[in-house]
Amino acid sequence: MGWSAGTDHPVLMRQVTREGTDMTQGIYVDYRRPKSKKAVKEALAAGQTVSLQATSFFGNEYDGPVDQAPDGTYFFVGPDPERDRRFYGQVIVKSSQVTIK
Repeated sequence: MGWSAGTDHPVLMRQVTREGTDMTQGIYVDYRRPKSKKAVKEALAAGQTVSLQATSFFGNEYDGPVDQAPDGTYFFVGPDPERDRRFYGQVIVKSSQVTIK
């Protein structure tokens, strides 16, 4: 995994994985913006609804609860992907098991 060439600006960078290029998505906990990645992890452990927000104009991102997402790795930014990027993380879904990193 690495960063795409051509920019040093963290808002404009895209992570590159084996599957291709993935944009960072928004994240919600019980339909509200979380204050930290720690809050996302705690909410998932407590059984609260953690959802990804698709941010791509191309429609190629999952949008919905992480426990219903197809297997894969999803990159998120929070608390708001457009205005306030204080933390970054990954949602990894494998065989219906969800992990936040």
